[in-house]
Amino acid sequence: MKDYLLLKTVALLGASGVILGAMGAHMRSILQTDSWATAVQYQFMHSLALLAIAVWGKQGLNLSAKISAGLFIAGILLFSGSIYFMGLRQIYSIETGAFVGKFTPVGGLCFVAAWLSLLFWKKSE
Repeated sequence: MKDYLLLKTVALLGASGVILGAMGAHMRSILQTDSWATAVQYQFMHSLALLAIAVWGKQGLNLSAKISAGLFIAGILLFSGSIYFMGLRQIYSIETGAFVGKFTPVGGLCFVAAWLSLLFWKKSE
């Protein structure tokens, strides 16, 4: 994953986090705001971790950093994304997709694996 691609991904995740956070604030009466707020919080936390990887990896991202970045992105999509989908499913009465909640813990495991993969990041010489 190239530095600029990772930075663009961080920019999109950050911007969408702001949009989704505002949406949650304005739709309090409809959404399960605690779940929605958790999804936004985790999206922002892990977007900042991605930003740190992009900044620290300026000389090039080694395999550990690439794996970690990919797992952070997967975690955001699976963990936060599944919570967003479940919240919107209630609003729009979408009957299909009840299985989406099963992706939330998988996303959480991606976050854990991403953090642990940083243990193997070696400094570029």
